[in-house]
Amino acid sequence: MNSAVSVAITLVMFAPAGSGQQPSEPLPSSMLPLRLVGVARDSSTPARSAGLIQCGHPEEKRAARFVAVGERACDVAEVSEVREEAVVIKNLLTNRLELLTLPTSGRPSAPPTLAASEAPVERRPDEIPAPHVQRLSPDVVKIELNKELLRRYMANLPEALGSALATPRYATGGSGPPAIEGYEMSRIKTGGIVEQLGLQDGDVLLEFNGQKLNSPAAVTGLLAQAQALDGSKMTVLRNGKRMTFLFSVK
Repeated sequence: MNSAVSVAITLVMFAPAGSGQQPSEPLPSSMLPLRLVGVARDSSTPARSAGLIQCGHPEEKRAARFVAVGERACDVAEVSEVREEAVVIKNLLTNRLELLTLPTSGRPSAPPTLAASEAPVERRPDEIPAPHVQRLSPDVVKIELNKELLRRYMANLPEALGSALATPRYATGGSGPPAIEGYEMSRIKTGGIVEQLGLQDGDVLLEFNGQKLNSPAAVTGLLAQAQALDGSKMTVLRNGKRMTFLFSVK
């Protein structure tokens, strides 16, 4: 089995993305109002690698999105290279290369600051109801999430994305290069969002809202777009049987 691409939902992730000479001197850390939340590296096609970057401007509402090599981030930088725990950007204001690095493990950097009048008032994590998981039938599971809980996870994506590992599962048989048919979940963290969504070690994520999860971008984008879970449907393979997960947000 070819496992050149290693995907982690923690987004500290895919196997080393290819080549390109390293600069002879260390790059300076960027002072631009950007935050690197995660990386998605594809060793077979480096151009498909991307960084999950959060803009620091209040009007961006702290949103994070995947920015591929060659694309612009927040209109102030362009992604030049995606590394294992960092992204090389071209500062469009100074025309020089700089480095965005992931927060130190266990000590995630603070999200961009909002004015006190803009910051939402939230309850402590232990006061927010956990997702309600209901088994409607042997092959249909309904998950109801609290908006505040979802907002808390999205405000700290490294914590949310670090709650499980997803590795590609390749289709067997056929000619040509092996194709990814889904992503198998493992190392699911107790109490993390992935476990709270009803997923188990060994589950294989196949589709989300009809889109096949057959590429690194598809599976990492699944959690990056978690704010749109309301009314969503996910197909999961568990013990050889297909199951449907229905999501709602209250």
